[in-house]
Order: sequence, then structure tokens, then C-alpha cells
Amino acid sequence: MAKASAGTSRPVVAIALGLAASVVVLLAHLGGLGEGIERLTLDRRFRHFSNAPAQTNIVHIEIDDESLDRFGRWPWPRQKLAQMVEILQQCGASEVALDIILPEPQEPRYASAAEQIYSGNIAELLGDAPPERIFDDDALAGVLARYDNIILPMHIYWRSGDAPKADPLPAKISRLLEEHADISFEATSQ
Repeated sequence: MAKASAGTSRPVVAIALGLAASVVVLLAHLGGLGEGIERLTLDRRFRHFSNAPAQTNIVHIEIDDESLDRFGRWPWPRQKLAQMVEILQQCGASEVALDIILPEPQEPRYASAAEQIYSGNIAELLGDAPPERIFDDDALAGVLARYDNIILPMHIYWRSGDAPKADPLPAKISRLLEEHADISFEATSQ
């Protein structure tokens, strides 16, 4: 009889362990633990377990601590981003992807003509020239308009709730992006 109870307890234990594991995974998922683990392990999984061959024709330019030390704190003026894109174009880049969200227009800034032309004590010798108003967005927009190989991220801001049901425009854009990932911004407004 001891043999019969041992034989029936294995399936019960297996089912109980399966249900317990399912509950633990469900609770971890509902608590957002899965996203944290995903973010922590994603880089390592790509580095160590990826079978895809490395691309040799892609150059990744980072804005890192050394860049910030050299060129100033973030966010940089968009005129600086325009200069970077222009340099990449002159170097023969076939595509330029800016992985930077620019959610709002940049406020105009002011710089004296002396600061733009000279540095150091020479600027002090020229005296106080009236500052010049600089529109950085115009500089970046000009570079973006000149080249058709620049890729920018698109951020769709959902107002509240389930936006595709509440507003038909985001739903249309979502469908277009799902069906045609390379669609232009102008085509989404038609």
C-alpha cells in the first residue's frame, strides 16, 4: 500500500509544483519584475548568445561622459547636433540615425558676436557687442531638409486612456507604422 500512495503522490506533487511556479511567474509579471530582469540581462544576452554576424559598416557615435566633458552639458544646442549631422554627411554616411527625442522646440539663445568668432582675451578687447539671437531649431531643420538619409525617432504621446479608441489619428498612425515601418511623416498626415 505504501507503494501505491508513492505512485499517486508524484503526479500530485508535480501538479502542485507546476501551479506554484505558475503563480510565482504570474505575480512577478504583474509586479513588473520581468521588465527589470529583461533590462538587466538584455545586453549580456545580445553579447554572449547572439548568432547574428556583427555588422562592420555601422559606426555608433555615443554621447558619453567624455563628450559631455569636451562639448558641455546636455542638452546640447540643436545647432551642435546640426553640425554633427553635417560632418557625418561630409564623411559619406549612407544613413544617419539620431536616437534622440526632441519633444519640444528649443528656446532661442543669445551669444555675442565676439564669443562666436574669438575666444580668450581677444573677446574682451572687442568690447560689448549686442548679443545675437540664435535659433538652433532652424539650423537643425535646415540640415534635415537638405538630406534624405536621416532617420529620426517618432514619439506618439497618448493623451489619456486607450488613445486609439479615443482619438482616430493616433490609431491611424499606429496602423500605418505597423504596416509600413518606412513610411514618411508627410504620408501619415494624409
